[in-house]
Amino acid sequence: MYSCEVIIGQTATGKTRRALSRAMQTGADVITIDSRQVYTHLNIVTGKDTGDAPFTDIAEISNSGHRLNIGHYLLNGVRVWGYDIVDPHVHFSSHDFRIYFQYIMENTINKDTVPIVVGGTYLYVKHLIYGLDSTTASNWKLRTSLKNASLGKLQQMLQTVDSQTFVSLNDSDRKNPHRLIRKIEIAQFQLKKHPGMVGMQSSLNTAPLIQPTSIIALAHASTKTLEQAITTRVDERLKNGAVQETRWLLEHGYTYIDPGLQALGYLPLISYIEGHQTLEEARTLWITSEVQYARRQLTFMKKEQTSIIKVGSSPYDDASF
Repeated sequence: MYSCEVIIGQTATGKTRRALSRAMQTGADVITIDSRQVYTHLNIVTGKDTGDAPFTDIAEISNSGHRLNIGHYLLNGVRVWGYDIVDPHVHFSSHDFRIYFQYIMENTINKDTVPIVVGGTYLYVKHLIYGLDSTTASNWKLRTSLKNASLGKLQQMLQTVDSQTFVSLNDSDRKNPHRLIRKIEIAQFQLKKHPGMVGMQSSLNTAPLIQPTSIIALAHASTKTLEQAITTRVDERLKNGAVQETRWLLEHGYTYIDPGLQALGYLPLISYIEGHQTLEEARTLWITSEVQYARRQLTFMKKEQTSIIKVGSSPYDDASF
């Protein structure tokens, strides 16, 4: 496992600035973990905040038929990794991020210091610290076909292909469509690979990759400060060209069905550009979705055995998570 400092938190709590400040003191690299910022071209809406800093290409590796860009930005003298890994057309999962993470830890990260992992998407952080349930890669064709399936149908499918796993799930997981689809995905893969060995995947694990030397968790002091911070952030990104960026993406062949454009903010802006709603309506939807996401982040954070630091009414300007 790799020793890392870990900073997690809600949207707009100052995680990235805190990580950069710490890295400037120690000389460490920073690795951002954000499922939206891994995509190229998605800059303003996702809040990469890299300014005019150039992206330095280091290498390119192949994974599941698509390429992963290995490179970094230099921000305040700190090498920042985790941005611009894949094209918005490409599906990208926590499994893919683990492959990326292992590569940079082995080949590019400064080994004389302890890197700082900041973010990001909680599922990615979880799978780095605790490992994966299975090495099974994502089956996007299956996920798309089950996207609109009812909860009852998903439960029935999992019971059919792997009753042992279904019985082992807690009540929350049994009511979580994403969790059920992933379990079905793993079970079908194992049945194809080892016919008749139902439940085999229950014993499969991928090892944790991170041994945290410390974990800092940041949250807003109140719902009011959360909503204020997100509203300010959305308005700043609209002012900085979020609509123009979205229009550019559409003009260059990207569409609302591309995985990258599922990132919060793009769908309401696309709807506005296509004339289906006003800009104010799109703004409201964007803010609402960000607030809802931040609330889910807090729920995840509370599951960790670590103290949560409350951020006041003037949080740092932060880009990730």
